[in-house]
Amino acid sequence: FYENSSKARRTRPHIWDMSITLDTAMRDRMVLSGARLCGRQLSGSNETKVLSKKKAVLTCPEMLEMLIDDFREIVCAFAEDSKEDKLFLINPASMPQFGFDRHQQVFSMTLEDKNGRRIAALVKYSAELKQHIADLEKSCEAIGKLHGKWSMLASARIVDGRVLLFPIEIYDFLKGTGAHSFEPPEQADPNAAAHAEQLLKLIAEVEERLVHAIRSGLTSAQEDSKALVGQLERCGLVTLAELSKGFFEVAESYRHSTGDGGENTLIKMAALMEYITIAKRKLGLISAMDI
Repeated sequence: FYENSSKARRTRPHIWDMSITLDTAMRDRMVLSGARLCGRQLSGSNETKVLSKKKAVLTCPEMLEMLIDDFREIVCAFAEDSKEDKLFLINPASMPQFGFDRHQQVFSMTLEDKNGRRIAALVKYSAELKQHIADLEKSCEAIGKLHGKWSMLASARIVDGRVLLFPIEIYDFLKGTGAHSFEPPEQADPNAAAHAEQLLKLIAEVEERLVHAIRSGLTSAQEDSKALVGQLERCGLVTLAELSKGFFEVAESYRHSTGDGGENTLIKMAALMEYITIAKRKLGLISAMDI
């Protein structure tokens, strides 16, 4: 991945009928007509036109007030809005480590806020993201000398009870000024995050059993679920225990039946999967607060 190459630098395309490449317009503010999305990115479609373009003032007070320096605020934003991904402009206090893992093919950054709380930023290697990773590595080497005087635009999501960032762009000219204010919520139970993390592991086991039952086919023999259901009940997950028991019982009955009980099995499966999704989100927020 990091080997030097004698190949010429890739050509930057001209898009949207502009006489310049998009790279040279990075600090411009543009009004587009006929804009389209390609996945999560703006498309370079020929039907998109630039109606107006002028220099953007990214160091304006409005931008500086958006800088987040307490990572708990990211978690709180997910509690208010259930969107899977969100964009944040963060101002880390430091970056203890970064690098590319050749074995896992992942570029990672460990970021630390002003209170010492840490979160990870990851980019999984692909041909499309190769240049992005190379650019991030160069930026990380440079910002190591800036001592917190930098910021990063990133998309965030909650994964398995942890905040996970995807770094989009790093800025060395956007620096925290203290204008942004955040009051973290009081944690009623100091052990809530640890308890939530344990429950998430248990829910993951239920989800794994459910997925296995679907992939192997309902006519295949399934592992006995009585012990798992009992564990759910002892941990206070009574509703999940009832839903799990209901699904595994009808699945087992369907395996031994010659009739058509598939519809009832699918209904039970859908109810269980819906509960798992909701429980994972709620417990994930509690766990993620313990950064």
